[in-house]
Amino acid sequence: MNRDLNGTSGGFCDRAETDGTGHIALSWQHPWQPHDSKFAFLDPATATQVGSYDKGVRMELIGQASGFMGGNCVGGVCAANYVVLDSSGKSLYESRYGLSNGLQANDPTGGMIHARYDPPNGGYGEPVTVLLDAIDPAGGIRWTQPLPDKWQPGPVMVGVDRQGNVLALWRSEQRYGKGTSAGQWFDHAGVPGTVFQAFTGGAVPSRLYERVGDGLLVSGFTPGASAWAGQFDAGATSMSPPPAWFAARPGKSLHMVHGGKGYAVLPRPEDSASCEQRIEVISPSGQVCGSATFSLGGGACKTGTIVVGYDGTVVQQGPRERETCSANDHICTCAYRYWPGYFR
Repeated sequence: MNRDLNGTSGGFCDRAETDGTGHIALSWQHPWQPHDSKFAFLDPATATQVGSYDKGVRMELIGQASGFMGGNCVGGVCAANYVVLDSSGKSLYESRYGLSNGLQANDPTGGMIHARYDPPNGGYGEPVTVLLDAIDPAGGIRWTQPLPDKWQPGPVMVGVDRQGNVLALWRSEQRYGKGTSAGQWFDHAGVPGTVFQAFTGGAVPSRLYERVGDGLLVSGFTPGASAWAGQFDAGATSMSPPPAWFAARPGKSLHMVHGGKGYAVLPRPEDSASCEQRIEVISPSGQVCGSATFSLGGGACKTGTIVVGYDGTVVQQGPRERETCSANDHICTCAYRYWPGYFR
């Protein structure tokens, strides 16, 4: 895809996403106003671009069984809505705008969780209630539930397990004291569970990953300390120690493979002497079932993102330093390679 990557403009090619039909959404982001998000959609069967979407603002797409969903976040106050796109990027549904913190999370059973504020024009410094909307794949709201504490500046995170159970985590010093966070589960029908103290000591969760079956794996950090990891059983009101294989791979990300029966362990962008990236496949018991190396060749490089999509498709982003640019670096070719259904 050809995009403006000039250093003064700040544009950059971002991670790809795929849906259950194998279609690929390639992303370009601009971090300054108006902070554009533009997408090109590819049909892997024909290796051709079949559509585009250029109305996104700070948008990240989530692949669905067919098509994509994602939320916009406009301006410093994050005026937010969500959209449903088909596999070629055609808009099928766009919700109304309201203020939000930009939170969105994939629902592995279909759809997503999206956050908004109540009152809808809140968020200008005063505490507001965060409403979680469970959105179905067509854009309809299945249920809405409020977080029980008024939102204050600080992280709010949501994860959804493979049974559709939703875990919300947020800073809650007014409830449990300084440096603490609270948690609450909602089942697939939206029925809330008990509010519980999730973390202490300033611990901050950074990522939530689906566990095979149900429950969630969590990684995070504490100020001035090394990374930590843990896991929550579905509905549990305390975090358990992490699986040994997960704790031994800090900084890696995960994606389900083989129909939700195993994990793909994905490397982050890094300096590579051989310009290659390796994906491991691990069973729920921690057994390494195999690995695959995706080599770009040509000597050392700084690798880009590599992702595994909904249907097991792998998409690898080429190194930035190998892109070709023209017109004073304003038109550059972003390169991606893909392997349809590789980990199906």
